[in-house]
Amino acid sequence: MNARKKVAAGLVAGTLLAAQILMFPPLTVLAGLALAETAVAADNTSANAGDWGNFDVGSAVVHVELKGTANERRPMDVLLWYPADKKSYANGTPTVYASRLNGIPVIHPTLPDTWVPMSFVVAAERARSGVSVDQGGPSFPLILYSHPAASDPQNPAYTLERLASHGFIIAAPWHNGDTQDDQRIDIINQRAGTKILECFDGGLSPCLDGLNKALQNRALDLSALLDIVPSIFGDRVDMDHIGVLGQSRGSLTALASAGGSTPLNIKPEPRIKAIMTMTIGMRPATFSVDLANVKLPALMVTSKADRNTPMPIAVDAFNTITSEEKALVILERGEHGVYSINRCAQMQASGAVFQAKEHLAQRQLGHAD
Repeated sequence: MNARKKVAAGLVAGTLLAAQILMFPPLTVLAGLALAETAVAADNTSANAGDWGNFDVGSAVVHVELKGTANERRPMDVLLWYPADKKSYANGTPTVYASRLNGIPVIHPTLPDTWVPMSFVVAAERARSGVSVDQGGPSFPLILYSHPAASDPQNPAYTLERLASHGFIIAAPWHNGDTQDDQRIDIINQRAGTKILECFDGGLSPCLDGLNKALQNRALDLSALLDIVPSIFGDRVDMDHIGVLGQSRGSLTALASAGGSTPLNIKPEPRIKAIMTMTIGMRPATFSVDLANVKLPALMVTSKADRNTPMPIAVDAFNTITSEEKALVILERGEHGVYSINRCAQMQASGAVFQAKEHLAQRQLGHAD
């Protein structure tokens, strides 16, 4: 097993136990961490929770149109992973993960040969596209994944694929105005000195929103997803068992969905039953959430090696939430982005493109041909 797969297995082991424990009462977090056999989803797991589960995995991207906090157009793409029908899976197309900007022409206004369209892709481990959801047995609990600031839902793809194989439906939105592609568009336009790429919502540049607006819109995204998911999966999704898994700013999204935020006018989402956070936000943003109102089962993960958002922030947040079922996991080693394990594969894939277009790369870096 290579390093990437070892990390994926480790993250899935922890996330899977959390999902089973938090979303299926009456187990408590602390008791369940020691013994989770009675969780409903446990029937679909292997002896080692970090291994693949018993289901094949389907994936799809759906597009929905929403309204933002100022009633502005807010397009949202959602990446889905789900337990797949075995016969359908056999005929599915292997999934690849790519930027939504892939293939879009990037024309410099005065130097038209300077840039080439983005083209790197990363292969899924097992997920396949164009397959139907498994129709046998009980319906599947739903996990909403909320990505970090200026990131995307593909970064932890290997972890989320494995999680789906254990009998969960995963819905992971690109939070418009707070994605890696939004940041890429802003950088390209800034370097060109003019707007050559439009923001996804067609609005004014920069595409990236400020912190407060981003958090407010993220809360709207999660509620909208809960309205939409049943129309996609019908009775195969268990809307009585819904959890949120967040990372960094996504952790703040999860906490706000559970407790709300008075300063940001975010109300708790009552349909969410449990949350898990992987690393935390900066202190002022974290404590803009009504942490004392977080009463849902909660598992928080932090690390002594996190220099972006140091461990004491997560510890203080954990001590502030009032849930009677909560646990804090402290990693000895793990930088802020360790959970986004797809980044290594992205770097390798983009590096290959970079090398193949070395003359253009040199020009962009300001070196002579």
